[in-house]
Amino acid sequence: MRKAQELNIPAVFTHHTRYREYAQYVKLVPKNLSEKVIGSWLLDYMTRCQHIIVPSEPIKESLANSYGITDRVTVMPTGIDLTPYKTANGTAVRQKHNWGPDQTIIISVGRLADVKNWPLLLDAVEIALQKHPEARFALVGDGPERPSLEKKVAKMSVADRIEFVGRVPYEEVPAYLKAADLFCYASVTETQGLVTLEALAAGLPVVAVDASGTSETVSDGVDGILTPEDSRALAEGMDKLLSDKELYRQMKKAALQKAADWDINVLTQKLLDIYAQAAADKKAGYYVQAAKADDYYSLNWRKFFR
Repeated sequence: MRKAQELNIPAVFTHHTRYREYAQYVKLVPKNLSEKVIGSWLLDYMTRCQHIIVPSEPIKESLANSYGITDRVTVMPTGIDLTPYKTANGTAVRQKHNWGPDQTIIISVGRLADVKNWPLLLDAVEIALQKHPEARFALVGDGPERPSLEKKVAKMSVADRIEFVGRVPYEEVPAYLKAADLFCYASVTETQGLVTLEALAAGLPVVAVDASGTSETVSDGVDGILTPEDSRALAEGMDKLLSDKELYRQMKKAALQKAADWDINVLTQKLLDIYAQAAADKKAGYYVQAAKADDYYSLNWRKFFR
């Protein structure tokens, strides 16, 4: 921000996530105070900008509710380069992991952290695998929760059909998704649901918990199934797609069509239009306006960083 002011150029801020939810990670400081400091800092920063980009409608609504910021806020998802998903081939991945041609692979991708709701997903997977002996589950990713999740799986009757793939290079993720048949996800803390969009780009129907971010990318009953945050409901969604081949075929086709709408080339032009608007606003002396801000105006966040 200092550099933008120094060069007298417009500032555009991408409000990427729900920042105040990370207050729980600030040690030795009460959570409510951490939330206020974060909120105050965001307010100060955003009102020095000409435009704010948010990845989803829920984030836009949160800005309106918390700060009264409604103008110069544009919903624009991150977008995705579809080329790697069009060219990826999952054959080598299936061979590497000994996934047979008759096996159905359920997959999920993400950091193995507690905010991703993995225990609930694994409970759902256990139920689904018990009903579908031809299915396997592959979890791609690594993180601090991996040891506890591995212990949980070790106690399951289907443990031999659940595989912790670990971290793979980002450029290999499209091949892993192409090697699978169904994508499942249980996180309720996503701001956009980029990982579900990547699954759609690979032609995978998605079964996921109906939550912010994920619901922005997955259309329930069209290219996936959204469920309550309940392991049995999630398992029923998996079972529905694994049991109905025609429904699966329709959703697979719809998944590819949905991904095309998020093509990075299409969204790049929208971003250029936002920059042009920001440049005009800077010249006119316009900054993002906050109509209300709860109690954030009364808190001087700078004193906490002296």
